[in-house]
This record gives sequence, structure tokens and C-alpha cells, in this order.
Amino acid sequence: MVSNPPTEPWFCYSCKESFSGCSINNLCGGINCVCLNARSVVPKRFELSAYILANKFDVVAITETFLDNSVHDIHITPPGYTVFRKDRSRHDGGVFLFLRKALNGSLRPDLDNDCKILWVSIPTKSSSLLFGIFYRWSSAPLSTLEALRSSVCSAVSPNQSIVLCGDFNLPDIDWSTTSPSVRTPATTMFCDIVSDCFLTQLVSTSTCRDNILDLVLTNVPSNVFSVAVCDNLPGTDHDAVNFVIEAEVNAKNIPPRYLYDYSKIDQEHFATIFSRVPWDLIDYDSDIEVSWAMWKDLFLSAIDESVPKLKWNRRKIKHWFSQDTISLIHKK
Repeated sequence: MVSNPPTEPWFCYSCKESFSGCSINNLCGGINCVCLNARSVVPKRFELSAYILANKFDVVAITETFLDNSVHDIHITPPGYTVFRKDRSRHDGGVFLFLRKALNGSLRPDLDNDCKILWVSIPTKSSSLLFGIFYRWSSAPLSTLEALRSSVCSAVSPNQSIVLCGDFNLPDIDWSTTSPSVRTPATTMFCDIVSDCFLTQLVSTSTCRDNILDLVLTNVPSNVFSVAVCDNLPGTDHDAVNFVIEAEVNAKNIPPRYLYDYSKIDQEHFATIFSRVPWDLIDYDSDIEVSWAMWKDLFLSAIDESVPKLKWNRRKIKHWFSQDTISLIHKK
């Protein structure tokens, strides 16, 4: 059985304890991240959701998503996360980021361009962290790296911490010296980008067939630690890369808690979404806890799309007070 992550809107991102239980001033820091190549998300979405929840990742960066606009966010997003996508097609490419909702991340479209790159800004106690995901296919033209250079140069600034990860498909680089082991226009240009933007590459173990293809780049290497290559989802020849970013999330930036207002449900929209959910993909012959988790995730995703939310103000009203209860109290 996969244990659920904390559901409180205020918790420590390192020890996963609630703020009341965290021993280091409620902010011990550390954003738990994973970068992986999925080779198609849709057929692996249940395994992906269980993988994320079991490991309590705060940021999940995925390449080769194989998505287009026919796949709705609710069918791929685990509960408690926000998804940021840049699709290509159902047959190749694409990137996206899952961020725990409490991180309060926001998309940075000003850093977007023609390559498969996606940037999200995460507010921290000191300033903010720019987190990016990039994908380059093996035969991509040099224009892809030129677009990457433009995006990264726009992101880097003296007071801006950035972390960029993804599948770069550039095996012929010696990362001990940040120089090409086989000199080609692509390897030369990419090493120049890394050097010119004062970035450090932190993955030192092969991630795909004895090659380091999946990278973690940053301009603050002292703030990124515990970089490790680990098991990925089945059906891909890449390993995943797990790492932790040292960052103190400001409690003031954590979004408030919201409650569903079921009295205003959009029943027609709910019925439409509910009818499109691929229930037949749930393996009811497997472990009952896994089947229940899959069914619940799909059901709650449909609810999330159809039911408006109210901001919970704990000082004014308890969430179990319905309008009928309030009316009866007034009559009394």
C-alpha cells in the first residue's frame, strides 16, 4: 500500500512533517526532486502516480511525455499537484512538471521559445528559484541548442538561482572537464552554453546505456545535493535522477486551504468528464488498495474540475457547517 503524503497546507518540504511537528523552526529546507524520461505518460499514469506519492516528491520533471491536447490534465495529475505542460504529439517528445501545490509555483512564459523547455518560478524565503525541464531528441538540429542558449541566458542573473534538468541526448561530453569527448557542433555548442552561463552539471553516473544523457544543471551547485541515479518507471531505458534543492519555502507564500462547494457543482460538466474517464484501465484483479487508489484519483480529479472551491477561513466558520445548518441556527 502506498502511503499518502501530508495533506496539510503547511508542512516542511524536507522531513514531510506538519509545521507543528517539524523540529527545525518549521523550515528545514530541501525540495525533493526527480527527473525522469517516461516514454509515454498515459499508459503509465497509475504507476507514475503511485511512484510520486510513495516517494513524496515535491517536483517531478518528465521528458518524452507523448501528450497532446486530447489528454486532459485530470487524467495524468496526482492529487495535491499542479501540472505545467509543453506537449508535442502522442508519438514523441514533450515535457512537463508536476509541482506540489503548496510550493505555489508559477509558469514563466517569458523564458519560453521554440525548443522543448519549460520554466517555473518557485517562491522561497530569500527570493525565488527558477526550475526548468528540457528535452532534446538525438537528431535535433543546432537551432534547438541555439534556442536553449537564448532561454538559459535570459533566466540566469546574479541574484537568481536556477536548476535545469532533462534529457539532453548528448553522450559525448566529459563532465569532469565540461568538454567534448567527441567534438561535434552540438557537443561544442552545449559545452559553451554551460560555461558561458556559469552552470555546473551534477550527474556523474550513466543514466542510459553507459551514457550520461539525463542532466542536472545549476548556477548554485552548493544548494543542490543528494544527486543520485535511481530506478525509473517500467518501459523506458533511462534511469531517473533524484536530487534535493536546499531552499527555505516562506510560509507566507504557501497558498490557503480551499474546500469544495458541492452546492454549486456543474453537473453537466461532471457527467461529461466522468463519461470520458478510462475506467477499463483499472486492474480490479490486482491489489485492492492499488485499485482503490486508482479509482479514487480518477474520481477526485473529475470532482476537482467540476466543483468550485471556497477559501477556508478557520476563524469564521467550520467546514462542516452547511447552509441548512446555519439557517436552522438562525431560526432558533
